[in-house]
Amino acid sequence: PDTFAALAGCIAEGGWVILTGPPLHKLHLFQDPNYDKISSWPHICPANTSYLKMLQASLQALASSKQLQVYDQTTDLSRLILELSTASDTSKADFTATEEQAKIITHILQHKTWGTLFANRGFGKTTCLKLLMQKLSELNRLSYEVIYVTERQDNRKAMANWADSIGLTLKTATLSGLQQWKIKPALIMIDECAAYNVALLEKSLAHFNHSEISVILATSLDGYEGSARNLNKLKSPQPLKHFTLSHPMRWQADDALDQWIKRFFHAETMNALAIEHQPLQKPDHLEVSQFKPCLEQLHLSELEKQLGQWMSLMSLAHYRTRPSDTRLMLDAPHQYFWHIKSGDDVIAGLWVSLEGPIAPYLHQPILERKRRVKGHLAPQYLAINGKPESLSQQWVRIVRIAVKPEFQKQGLGKQLLKTCMTHFKGLPFAVSFKADEQVKAFWDSVGFTEVKAGFFVKNIELKF
Repeated sequence: PDTFAALAGCIAEGGWVILTGPPLHKLHLFQDPNYDKISSWPHICPANTSYLKMLQASLQALASSKQLQVYDQTTDLSRLILELSTASDTSKADFTATEEQAKIITHILQHKTWGTLFANRGFGKTTCLKLLMQKLSELNRLSYEVIYVTERQDNRKAMANWADSIGLTLKTATLSGLQQWKIKPALIMIDECAAYNVALLEKSLAHFNHSEISVILATSLDGYEGSARNLNKLKSPQPLKHFTLSHPMRWQADDALDQWIKRFFHAETMNALAIEHQPLQKPDHLEVSQFKPCLEQLHLSELEKQLGQWMSLMSLAHYRTRPSDTRLMLDAPHQYFWHIKSGDDVIAGLWVSLEGPIAPYLHQPILERKRRVKGHLAPQYLAINGKPESLSQQWVRIVRIAVKPEFQKQGLGKQLLKTCMTHFKGLPFAVSFKADEQVKAFWDSVGFTEVKAGFFVKNIELKF
């Protein structure tokens, strides 16, 4: 799902997406060879997975509305080849700045800017950075260094090649690699910065805090690369000016394929920046209810809507939320969900996973750190940190918990946990999160004990 969702920004108008697989009406029966990547040990793949069932229903709905063409490879291959031969790229062929891009570039060139550049995938964020470099290359002599920062080696290489082609001297680096960089006048462009740890970003920005340095933090708004919500927590030493690209560059705004990819793979969630500043609201009548995402209980459109609400909610609290999380929700074994709704909207959610016990023959390899069993984080983590009996116990691990910002500080998270603990009465609980002071205070308030940095447990004696 993550790779497929990446297509949301890669396909130009006039292009095709071709799916190959079993007959569409039998797709849900396909034995997915990648299932063991999401399944906990012992990796038993169900013969009728909900995720493929939902994909099948969604594709059948597209076929019914004539937005999807279905071909039989034994009888229709020649027709498909003929139609592909007439396909064309009708997207913009030139490399000209849009009005939005031109305004952003002009501002950056005219001011010592510390700012953010946000855009959905395919809206021209990378193109905007390239156009900025092109403008810089046209200046007679730059009085500052230009630095492009990303963790992806292939992206650094591509940007370096682009700079060479236009005659611009460009330094490329990773963020950690710049920590020892000697301060000098510079324009620093940090790409896909939502994927960075906030603490590392803050440390880097503090290092760059100089009157002769400009910094541009560029990232996709939402999706598999991370959520810009992560940047709202950022403590910048300089005020950040926000720039946003709001129009797709390679297709029409109402493109059917783009809309389907966003809807099915949840490649576009609620606007993280807008919701951050919503005033606190008092919810209506509240009720904690257990949620089981499956087509047997919900119509396709309702299931897509509820999964979309969950993904949006989780992306606000966990920047590593990915489209593949819906596959985990639907098909990974021993997953449980509770949510609180206000009207039809999910405003708080809790996702837990049952882990352990692990078969005795695996205990010694785990303790010797020669084996790591997928899907059993809590018992293994505790075992290798001095509590080997954890491998023989069943655990409830909290995978995700989130409350919409405008409904926070009203005890909704605690209500979810109380309901879950009643359901799994007597079982030990564990949770692992990045341990900042706010997170630690919350888990302390609900009776969890921190046994290692960022790892909390409840309902178990701690004799390490």
